[in-house]
Amino acid sequence: MAAPFPLFEGKYEIITKLKEGGMGAVYKVRHRLLDEVRVIKLIRPQLESDEAIRARFLREARTAVRLRHPNIAQFYDFSMDEEGNAFIVMEFIEGFTLEEMITRVGPPSLPLGLEIAEQSLQPIGYLHRRSTIHRDVSPDNLMLSRNDDGFPLIKLIDLGIAKVLEEEGHSQITRRGLTGTGMFLGKVRYASPEQFHAQEGVSMDARSDLYSFGLVLYELLTGTHPIRGSSVPSFIAGHLFHPPVPFSESDPEGHIPEDLRAVVLRSLAKAPEARFASAEAFIQALAPIKARFPLSLESAVVALDSVTAVFTEKTQVGSVGSTQARIDRQFGIAPTPPPVTTPSSGQSVAAQEAPPQVPSSPPPAPPLPPLPPESEDTSPLQYRPEAAEEEVPPGPSEGAEIQQTRVLVLPGAGATRITELVEAARELVGQGRWSEALERLTSAQGLDPGNTDVAALWERATQGVAAEAERARLASARAAHARRVEDLLDAGQLEPARQGLEEALAEVGRDEALEALLERLAAAEEAQAAAFRQQAEDALAAGALED
Repeated sequence: MAAPFPLFEGKYEIITKLKEGGMGAVYKVRHRLLDEVRVIKLIRPQLESDEAIRARFLREARTAVRLRHPNIAQFYDFSMDEEGNAFIVMEFIEGFTLEEMITRVGPPSLPLGLEIAEQSLQPIGYLHRRSTIHRDVSPDNLMLSRNDDGFPLIKLIDLGIAKVLEEEGHSQITRRGLTGTGMFLGKVRYASPEQFHAQEGVSMDARSDLYSFGLVLYELLTGTHPIRGSSVPSFIAGHLFHPPVPFSESDPEGHIPEDLRAVVLRSLAKAPEARFASAEAFIQALAPIKARFPLSLESAVVALDSVTAVFTEKTQVGSVGSTQARIDRQFGIAPTPPPVTTPSSGQSVAAQEAPPQVPSSPPPAPPLPPLPPESEDTSPLQYRPEAAEEEVPPGPSEGAEIQQTRVLVLPGAGATRITELVEAARELVGQGRWSEALERLTSAQGLDPGNTDVAALWERATQGVAAEAERARLASARAAHARRVEDLLDAGQLEPARQGLEEALAEVGRDEALEALLERLAAAEEAQAAAFRQQAEDALAAGALED
């Protein structure tokens, strides 16, 4: 029987699963005829019945097929079968995301950081010129790779929630169509203030993406996220009400020049009109700074080599499991034998060298090559060999996965480090510094997920963050009520002012500002009553004279 999609027949074989996300999974695949590595994105089977998710997936394909830019991952093909399996075939980028680099290596050099910034803004500006807002600009959607000469190359890899403007000649995006029900799309850590007001009818335009990239750029330069927070409420409060973390805290040594700080802070303005009007304007503001800190090819190669050396070196040949079978059934193909033997002995890699098992809570591991036990390791980073993740034993129809990994670990990831983190978090909790405490607890939890002290402090800190966010919400509401009542009092509209104050007191309670307005309202009402009495007395007096 003919394959349901003859165009794809005999094309792809899974190498490995790269990640899973909210709308599906991403697989690294090999084009069988071209021997080229690509990426296939597909909808999760349990979400195939969700028409909204499928519509978003289809929209991503239709958007991507029209977009061609050297800094956007290339779109190759799309397919959707009768069973609801949908596939997008895209360019595979050999590199790492900015999120991975910041987390595992730290901020790059200033010249490399500025090069990354300019190349990241280029595809964002390209999308905006084509009336498309990305709405999910974040470090894990920007990958750092190399071009043929070895120079850094940024790729925007995900257009999954990009929204094409539907109104001809309209320069803004509204909450209509697939997000008309109020579904929030994007990552809260990197969302713009206006994204949280979208349900209230607040429109978004290109400057929303520029705010999100401003967050990315701040983090790229300092290694610190500019919004203090560790939960959804705290991040929302930070985006809406709180200024970014001062550079005096995130860059105490002053590595970032003042004019660059000013550019970043302008991009993080709460009001869209205070930000850069376009990605091109953002690039122009960075240009004179970039000229002072040029990135040569030699220094770029050295910088990228040092970053790449930190990352896991992994080769993997994927098994023919359930997902491979689904692709094979759709494309009408059969798996090719995985090349897993060495030319010298014919033995598999696993047979030649079995990686050691790693305990769940290991002591600090020795670097490669191993140091004698009595040696003191003073290096900030070290490597250790680690076994591949445990796989469920394959069934009769499944093959085997073979993987060899070198994993970077930080020294001191043992009991002493956990104790230090817990004690630091305890002190921060006592000082009410909830977000900083959660940062320490997150690190401790990664080293010892079952630690009861970490769990108890985590609960206290999250409660503190939630209470802080609620206080911020109430403060904002009180301020809004106070401004409205004050305007009414200035206009002499005392009755609406009293109604406004009563609504404010019912919603947010009393505070000094509202109490002051109550006193002002009472004084105004008393003055108005006195004026009415005087007018009445004057009228009576005038009537008596006439009589």
